[in-house]
Amino acid sequence: MNYVSRKHGLCHAVDVSQLPSVEPNSFAHLNGLGIAHDDIKDIFIPLAAMIWRRYQCWHSNFPMIIGVTGAASVGKSIFTEVLFTLLTSWCERGEVSCFTTDNFLFSSHALESMGLRHHKGFPESFDQTAMQQCLSDIRVGHSVIIPDNDHKLGGRRLNLCQQIDHPNIVLVEGVNAIYFGHYSSQVDIGIFLEAPLEAIKCWFLKRLKSFIGTSCCDSSSYFHALKGLYPEQMDEYLSRVWEEVELENYHLNILSQRDSADWVIDKKCDHAIKGLWLKG
Repeated sequence: MNYVSRKHGLCHAVDVSQLPSVEPNSFAHLNGLGIAHDDIKDIFIPLAAMIWRRYQCWHSNFPMIIGVTGAASVGKSIFTEVLFTLLTSWCERGEVSCFTTDNFLFSSHALESMGLRHHKGFPESFDQTAMQQCLSDIRVGHSVIIPDNDHKLGGRRLNLCQQIDHPNIVLVEGVNAIYFGHYSSQVDIGIFLEAPLEAIKCWFLKRLKSFIGTSCCDSSSYFHALKGLYPEQMDEYLSRVWEEVELENYHLNILSQRDSADWVIDKKCDHAIKGLWLKG
Protein backbone atom coordinates (compact mmCIF):
# COMPACT_ATOMS: atom_id res chain seq x y z
CA MET A 1 0.00 0.00 0.00
CA ASN A 2 1.09 3.57 -0.66
CA TYR A 3 0.60 6.22 2.01
CA VAL A 4 -0.76 9.66 1.14
CA SER A 5 -0.57 12.10 4.03
CA ARG A 6 -2.86 15.03 4.57
CA LYS A 7 0.21 17.21 4.87
CA HIS A 8 1.25 16.47 1.29
CA GLY A 9 -2.32 16.88 0.13
CA LEU A 10 -4.67 14.20 -1.09
CA CYS A 11 -6.21 16.93 -3.22
CA HIS A 12 -2.90 17.16 -5.13
CA ALA A 13 -2.79 13.39 -5.68
CA VAL A 14 -6.32 13.30 -7.13
CA ASP A 15 -7.46 15.52 -9.99
CA VAL A 16 -10.77 17.11 -8.99
CA SER A 17 -10.81 19.78 -11.69
CA GLN A 18 -13.33 18.01 -13.93
CA LEU A 19 -15.78 17.06 -11.18
CA PRO A 20 -19.36 18.34 -11.17
CA SER A 21 -19.91 21.09 -8.62
CA VAL A 22 -21.17 20.22 -5.14
CA GLU A 23 -24.59 21.72 -4.43
CA PRO A 24 -24.72 24.39 -1.69
CA ASN A 25 -27.32 22.42 0.30
CA SER A 26 -24.92 19.45 0.31
CA PHE A 27 -22.24 21.62 1.90
CA ALA A 28 -24.80 22.84 4.43
CA HIS A 29 -25.75 19.25 5.28
CA LEU A 30 -22.10 18.27 5.77
CA ASN A 31 -21.45 21.29 7.96
CA GLY A 32 -24.46 20.22 10.00
CA LEU A 33 -22.75 16.87 10.57
CA GLY A 34 -19.80 18.74 12.06
CA ILE A 35 -17.52 18.30 9.03
CA ALA A 36 -15.17 21.25 8.57
CA HIS A 37 -14.99 22.90 5.15
CA ASP A 38 -11.26 22.14 4.88
CA ASP A 39 -11.93 18.44 5.54
CA ILE A 40 -14.56 18.40 2.80
CA LYS A 41 -12.22 20.11 0.34
CA ASP A 42 -8.93 18.41 1.25
CA ILE A 43 -10.10 14.89 2.14
CA PHE A 44 -13.64 13.92 1.28
CA ILE A 45 -14.02 15.45 -2.18
CA PRO A 46 -10.81 13.73 -3.40
CA LEU A 47 -11.96 10.42 -1.86
CA ALA A 48 -15.40 10.73 -3.43
CA ALA A 49 -13.69 11.72 -6.69
CA MET A 50 -11.80 8.40 -6.76
CA ILE A 51 -15.10 6.55 -6.41
CA TRP A 52 -16.72 8.79 -9.03
CA ARG A 53 -13.89 8.20 -11.52
CA ARG A 54 -14.16 4.46 -11.07
CA TYR A 55 -17.91 4.70 -11.50
CA GLN A 56 -17.44 6.59 -14.77
CA CYS A 57 -15.44 3.61 -16.07
CA TRP A 58 -17.85 1.04 -14.62
CA HIS A 59 -18.97 -1.10 -17.56
CA SER A 60 -21.05 -3.60 -15.60
CA ASN A 61 -24.83 -3.67 -15.71
CA PHE A 62 -24.80 -4.25 -11.96
CA PRO A 63 -24.13 -1.75 -9.16
CA MET A 64 -20.74 -0.91 -7.72
CA ILE A 65 -20.63 -1.82 -4.01
CA ILE A 66 -18.44 0.07 -1.54
CA GLY A 67 -17.90 -1.28 1.98
CA VAL A 68 -16.88 0.96 4.88
CA THR A 69 -15.73 -0.85 8.01
CA GLY A 70 -13.74 -0.47 11.21
CA ALA A 71 -14.24 -0.71 14.96
CA ALA A 72 -17.42 0.35 16.72
CA SER A 73 -17.53 4.16 17.15
CA VAL A 74 -14.58 4.81 14.81
CA GLY A 75 -16.81 7.05 12.67
CA LYS A 76 -18.10 4.74 9.92
CA SER A 77 -21.60 6.22 9.78
CA ILE A 78 -20.47 9.84 9.44
CA PHE A 79 -17.74 8.90 6.94
CA THR A 80 -20.28 7.01 4.82
CA GLU A 81 -22.83 9.82 5.09
CA VAL A 82 -20.27 12.31 3.76
CA LEU A 83 -19.40 10.11 0.77
CA PHE A 84 -23.10 9.46 0.14
CA THR A 85 -23.89 13.19 0.20
CA LEU A 86 -21.10 14.08 -2.23
CA LEU A 87 -21.82 11.24 -4.65
CA THR A 88 -25.54 11.99 -4.56
CA SER A 89 -24.74 15.59 -5.45
CA TRP A 90 -22.96 14.39 -8.60
CA CYS A 91 -25.38 11.63 -9.65
CA GLU A 92 -28.96 11.45 -10.81
CA ARG A 93 -31.65 10.98 -8.17
CA GLY A 94 -31.78 7.40 -6.93
CA GLU A 95 -28.41 6.37 -8.39
CA VAL A 96 -26.72 6.15 -4.98
CA SER A 97 -27.97 4.19 -1.95
CA CYS A 98 -26.48 3.38 1.43
CA PHE A 99 -27.33 1.17 4.38
CA THR A 100 -25.77 -0.30 7.51
CA THR A 101 -25.21 -3.98 8.26
CA ASP A 102 -26.49 -3.24 11.80
CA ASN A 103 -29.97 -3.62 10.33
CA PHE A 104 -29.27 -7.36 10.11
CA LEU A 105 -28.44 -7.79 13.80
CA PHE A 106 -30.63 -10.24 15.65
CA SER A 107 -32.76 -8.57 18.33
CA SER A 108 -31.46 -8.44 21.89
CA HIS A 109 -34.21 -10.89 22.88
CA ALA A 110 -33.10 -13.33 20.16
CA LEU A 111 -29.43 -12.97 21.14
CA GLU A 112 -30.38 -13.69 24.75
CA SER A 113 -32.24 -16.85 23.75
CA MET A 114 -29.29 -18.00 21.61
CA GLY A 115 -26.81 -17.43 24.42
CA LEU A 116 -25.17 -14.57 22.50
CA ARG A 117 -26.04 -11.67 24.78
CA HIS A 118 -22.37 -10.71 25.11
CA HIS A 119 -21.53 -11.31 21.47
CA LYS A 120 -23.47 -8.46 19.89
CA GLY A 121 -21.47 -7.30 16.87
CA PHE A 122 -19.74 -10.67 16.43
CA PRO A 123 -20.46 -12.47 13.12
CA GLU A 124 -22.87 -14.92 14.78
CA SER A 125 -25.03 -12.04 16.09
CA PHE A 126 -26.06 -11.12 12.54
CA ASP A 127 -28.61 -12.82 10.32
CA GLN A 128 -25.87 -13.76 7.87
CA THR A 129 -28.20 -15.68 5.57
CA ALA A 130 -30.34 -12.57 5.08
CA MET A 131 -27.24 -10.38 4.65
CA GLN A 132 -25.75 -12.64 2.01
CA GLN A 133 -29.07 -12.87 0.17
CA CYS A 134 -29.40 -9.09 0.26
CA LEU A 135 -25.94 -8.59 -1.23
CA SER A 136 -26.55 -11.25 -3.88
CA ASP A 137 -29.83 -9.61 -4.88
CA ILE A 138 -28.21 -6.18 -5.09
CA ARG A 139 -25.38 -7.67 -7.14
CA VAL A 140 -27.75 -8.95 -9.83
CA GLY A 141 -29.81 -5.76 -9.90
CA HIS A 142 -32.82 -6.79 -7.84
CA SER A 143 -34.72 -4.39 -5.63
CA VAL A 144 -34.34 -5.30 -1.93
CA ILE A 145 -36.08 -4.42 1.32
CA ILE A 146 -33.85 -3.92 4.37
CA PRO A 147 -35.18 -3.91 7.95
CA ASP A 148 -34.63 -0.96 10.28
CA ASN A 149 -32.77 -1.77 13.49
CA ASP A 150 -32.69 0.52 16.54
CA HIS A 151 -29.80 0.08 19.00
CA LYS A 152 -31.71 1.78 21.80
CA LEU A 153 -34.66 -0.57 21.40
CA GLY A 154 -32.36 -3.54 20.89
CA GLY A 155 -34.28 -4.72 17.86
CA ARG A 156 -36.10 -3.85 14.67
CA ARG A 157 -38.61 -1.04 14.48
CA LEU A 158 -41.92 -2.41 13.27
CA ASN A 159 -43.36 -1.16 9.98
CA LEU A 160 -40.11 0.62 9.11
CA CYS A 161 -37.75 -0.53 6.39
CA GLN A 162 -35.50 0.74 3.63
CA GLN A 163 -35.83 -0.07 -0.05
CA ILE A 164 -32.74 -0.34 -2.23
CA ASP A 165 -34.16 0.09 -5.71
CA HIS A 166 -31.73 -0.50 -8.59
CA PRO A 167 -29.00 2.02 -7.68
CA ASN A 168 -25.72 2.28 -9.57
CA ILE A 169 -23.61 2.82 -6.43
CA VAL A 170 -24.27 1.20 -3.05
CA LEU A 171 -22.45 2.22 0.13
CA VAL A 172 -22.53 -0.37 2.93
CA GLU A 173 -21.18 0.46 6.39
CA GLY A 174 -20.72 -1.73 9.43
CA VAL A 175 -18.25 -3.80 11.42
CA ASN A 176 -18.54 -6.54 8.77
CA ALA A 177 -19.06 -4.41 5.66
CA ILE A 178 -16.12 -5.82 3.68
CA TYR A 179 -16.62 -9.49 4.45
CA PHE A 180 -20.41 -9.08 4.77
CA GLY A 181 -20.90 -12.51 6.28
CA HIS A 182 -18.26 -14.19 4.10
CA TYR A 183 -14.59 -14.90 4.69
CA SER A 184 -13.47 -13.05 1.58
CA SER A 185 -14.12 -9.54 0.34
CA GLN A 186 -17.48 -9.14 -1.39
CA VAL A 187 -17.25 -5.45 -2.28
CA ASP A 188 -15.72 -3.57 -5.21
CA ILE A 189 -14.03 -0.95 -3.01
CA GLY A 190 -13.26 -1.78 0.61
CA ILE A 191 -12.53 1.07 3.03
CA PHE A 192 -11.15 0.46 6.53
CA LEU A 193 -11.15 3.22 9.15
CA GLU A 194 -8.43 2.97 11.79
CA ALA A 195 -7.39 5.06 14.77
CA PRO A 196 -5.41 4.57 17.99
CA LEU A 197 -7.20 1.98 20.13
CA GLU A 198 -7.27 4.27 23.15
CA ALA A 199 -9.09 6.87 21.06
CA ILE A 200 -11.58 4.29 19.80
CA LYS A 201 -12.17 3.18 23.39
CA CYS A 202 -12.92 6.76 24.47
CA TRP A 203 -15.29 7.29 21.53
CA PHE A 204 -17.07 4.01 22.23
CA LEU A 205 -17.51 4.65 25.95
CA LYS A 206 -18.75 8.18 25.30
CA ARG A 207 -21.31 6.98 22.75
CA LEU A 208 -22.54 4.07 24.86
CA LYS A 209 -22.89 6.30 27.92
CA SER A 210 -24.92 8.74 25.80
CA PHE A 211 -27.17 5.91 24.54
CA ILE A 212 -27.78 4.75 28.09
CA GLY A 213 -28.36 8.25 29.44
CA THR A 214 -30.99 9.12 26.84
CA SER A 215 -32.87 5.83 26.83
CA CYS A 216 -32.56 4.02 30.18
CA CYS A 217 -35.75 5.66 31.49
CA ASP A 218 -37.73 4.20 28.58
CA SER A 219 -39.17 0.85 29.67
CA SER A 220 -39.03 -0.41 26.07
CA SER A 221 -35.31 0.37 25.77
CA TYR A 222 -32.61 -2.29 25.76
CA PHE A 223 -30.78 -0.16 28.35
CA HIS A 224 -33.70 0.19 30.79
CA ALA A 225 -32.22 -2.46 33.13
CA LEU A 226 -29.23 -0.17 33.74
CA LYS A 227 -31.34 2.68 35.11
CA GLY A 228 -30.51 2.09 38.77
CA LEU A 229 -26.74 1.75 38.49
CA TYR A 230 -24.53 4.08 40.52
CA PRO A 231 -21.89 6.02 38.53
CA GLU A 232 -19.06 3.71 39.62
CA GLN A 233 -21.17 0.66 38.69
CA MET A 234 -21.91 2.21 35.30
CA ASP A 235 -18.22 2.87 34.65
CA GLU A 236 -17.40 -0.72 35.59
CA TYR A 237 -20.13 -2.01 33.26
CA LEU A 238 -18.95 0.14 30.35
CA SER A 239 -15.33 -0.92 30.78
CA ARG A 240 -16.36 -4.56 30.87
CA VAL A 241 -18.35 -4.21 27.65
CA TRP A 242 -15.32 -2.64 25.98
CA GLU A 243 -12.80 -5.24 27.17
CA GLU A 244 -14.91 -8.39 26.88
CA VAL A 245 -17.00 -7.59 23.80
CA GLU A 246 -15.80 -4.73 21.62
CA LEU A 247 -12.04 -5.18 21.95
CA GLU A 248 -12.26 -8.94 21.54
CA ASN A 249 -14.49 -8.59 18.48
CA TYR A 250 -12.10 -6.03 17.01
CA HIS A 251 -9.10 -8.34 17.25
CA LEU A 252 -10.95 -11.51 16.21
CA ASN A 253 -13.25 -10.31 13.44
CA ILE A 254 -12.82 -6.67 12.44
CA LEU A 255 -9.09 -5.99 12.16
CA SER A 256 -8.60 -8.83 9.64
CA GLN A 257 -10.68 -6.87 7.10
CA ARG A 258 -7.89 -4.29 6.92
CA ASP A 259 -5.86 -6.63 4.70
CA SER A 260 -8.71 -6.82 2.19
CA ALA A 261 -9.33 -3.06 2.13
CA ASP A 262 -8.43 -0.95 -0.90
CA TRP A 263 -8.13 2.16 1.27
CA VAL A 264 -7.17 2.43 4.94
CA ILE A 265 -8.19 5.76 6.44
CA ASP A 266 -5.75 6.91 9.14
CA LYS A 267 -7.56 8.92 11.83
CA LYS A 268 -6.15 10.91 14.74
CA CYS A 269 -7.45 11.05 18.31
CA ASP A 270 -9.73 14.00 17.46
CA HIS A 271 -11.37 12.13 14.54
CA ALA A 272 -9.39 14.21 12.01
CA ILE A 273 -8.08 12.25 9.03
CA LYS A 274 -4.27 12.24 9.00
CA GLY A 275 -3.88 10.41 5.69
CA LEU A 276 -4.68 7.14 3.97
CA TRP A 277 -3.12 3.99 2.61
CA LEU A 278 -4.00 3.17 -0.99
CA LYS A 279 -3.66 -0.32 -2.43
CA GLY A 280 -1.69 -0.61 -5.67
